[in-house]
Amino acid sequence: MKKSLLFASALALLASTVSAQSFKAQQFDGRLEQRTALAVTPLTKKVAPRKVTLAANQRLAGLYKTDTYATSEQGLGLTSVPGTLGAASFWPISVLQPYEGKSLTQIRFALANSCAVSKVFIAGVTSQGAVSELATGTVSAATSPAGWSTVTLSTPWTVTTSGYQAFLVGFYYTQGSDQTAVSSYPLSMVNEGDAQNVYVYGNLGSGTGWYNLGSDYGNLSVQGIVEGEFPAEDLSVNSLTLDKTYLKAGEENSYTAVISNSGSKNAAYQMTVKLDDNVIATIDKTDSLLPSKTDSITRTFSIPANATSGKHKLTASITTINGTTPTENTFDDNASANMGVYKDTKDRQMNLIEHFTSNECTYCYLGEELLEKMYAGKKNYAWVSYHGIQNGSVPDPTKNAQADSIMAYEKCKSFPSAGFDRSMIEDYNDKTSFVGGIGYNEQYHSQLAAFFNEYIDELNTAYPSFVTLSITPNYDAATRVLNVTVSGEGATDASKLLADNNLYVYVLEDSLAFDQYTKGHWIQNENHDRVFRSALTGINGKAITWNGDNFSQTYTYTVPASYKPEHMKVTAFVAPALTTTAPSEARVNQAYEVTFGGASTGISGVTATSANAYVVARYNAAGQLVNGEQKGLNIVKMSDGKVIKYIK
Repeated sequence: MKKSLLFASALALLASTVSAQSFKAQQFDGRLEQRTALAVTPLTKKVAPRKVTLAANQRLAGLYKTDTYATSEQGLGLTSVPGTLGAASFWPISVLQPYEGKSLTQIRFALANSCAVSKVFIAGVTSQGAVSELATGTVSAATSPAGWSTVTLSTPWTVTTSGYQAFLVGFYYTQGSDQTAVSSYPLSMVNEGDAQNVYVYGNLGSGTGWYNLGSDYGNLSVQGIVEGEFPAEDLSVNSLTLDKTYLKAGEENSYTAVISNSGSKNAAYQMTVKLDDNVIATIDKTDSLLPSKTDSITRTFSIPANATSGKHKLTASITTINGTTPTENTFDDNASANMGVYKDTKDRQMNLIEHFTSNECTYCYLGEELLEKMYAGKKNYAWVSYHGIQNGSVPDPTKNAQADSIMAYEKCKSFPSAGFDRSMIEDYNDKTSFVGGIGYNEQYHSQLAAFFNEYIDELNTAYPSFVTLSITPNYDAATRVLNVTVSGEGATDASKLLADNNLYVYVLEDSLAFDQYTKGHWIQNENHDRVFRSALTGINGKAITWNGDNFSQTYTYTVPASYKPEHMKVTAFVAPALTTTAPSEARVNQAYEVTFGGASTGISGVTATSANAYVVARYNAAGQLVNGEQKGLNIVKMSDGKVIKYIK
């Protein structure tokens, strides 16, 4: 079974970004298909990318600058629209600004599987959204092989960014319709660099023109080769990383800076490191760095004992090369990293699991079973299930626009997938996504559940919580109106530490019965729990109005007539805005959930017995441990030691 994503609704959201850039592209209402289904294998280490070898007068331009390309199995295609199509990567002008006045002489592209490619091109996008070709190159081979191909432009183009808001760089290829043919899946997209939308030119259903495919699969494998006079002495600070993202004033931290030599000469250099505006280190490297080589420098430093609570910035900059201050190509001579300094913290109440699933997904039972094992081993999870469409002919009855938007922004690429506290797990999530596939075979579930639970415990230590949440739902059965008050009790200076965080309030529903496709056949009236119904705060959350280091905010929601209040719960969490935050900066600081009941259950308000208490275990009438609410008698053990009994 092929893995595919329907872009019909998700791209409506992505297209809004395009409109903001004045580049008008059609929405593509079909499927971008991958050659194989989600692999059900254990986690494996990623292979380090290879650097590209260039002449001394050449530089690589693009959204990523390695030789990485998709494997044959990862190849993508548009089999529903065969024929000649143009595939292009969207380059903001910042990609080419460093090469202003130099010559773009070649364009290189990589294919996951061989196919016919006729020409390469670069086109400019004006501020009014007009698109015009700037340079092209003809591909001489009848069939281009898998891997990288380099094409010389018929006429070199002098890089000029003035008058343009962006560039489209790509190639024209022949798209096949045979879903069994490897050549029908030629497109290579990889999760490296700053992910930008991929566009296709052709008639994809609404006339000939540009269509937006989004960035769910990463960047299209296309790069430019720029020629000109480059400084013989040219260093870059590729990255600056910190051992600790949060720590107390007076504690030690360490950083690692990676420096590369992009010039043609050996380079001795000096690097200056600043904490905010204060120099904390001057490092002289007298042993020369050879061309095309990298240095990795790790140092320890102390946070001043009088450092204020809140965010602080560490910056590493190249100040001299061979004794001289650099004046050319200085755009990449520095890098920075942020850290938070705190005085005290709050206990973690719950961690957020975001689960992406669909009723037509035959492997989704594997993902749910894995998450259930995690839940059984830890239990203090706020678990949200977003339902989407796997097959347009069989719509999931609980799909909604907000869930579609969340999936698009979190770059869910397949079902089943999951994310934990909107954190990237090394060697699991890619660098542009909060989520990863969880369709692993049952034999790996215990191993993976233990791994994820342990990793989340490590995250809780590395990224402490600075607020405690309490939720008070007040449901009026007569009017079906729910008023939810979420309050936060912050640690010292929480308002500074969480200044860029918003409050999210979701409504979920348990015990929904609808058909589920599992193991190749349909199961009628399968039970579905924790189903996302609405984000009362919108998918970006709402800005927190702090009163000192505390807050209290109320939201109103009218429960639709088809929903059952006795099966519903409220989940709240604190995290940065979803749509404007890089995955590396989007971690959830705190999460919590409670249930609320309708008149039929005799329950109203919170089931927690104190503001900070949460469910640690549930039992049925026979005293057996269960996951989620059950029909009949429910026995709930709270974190404060109290026990609640109720009938559902």
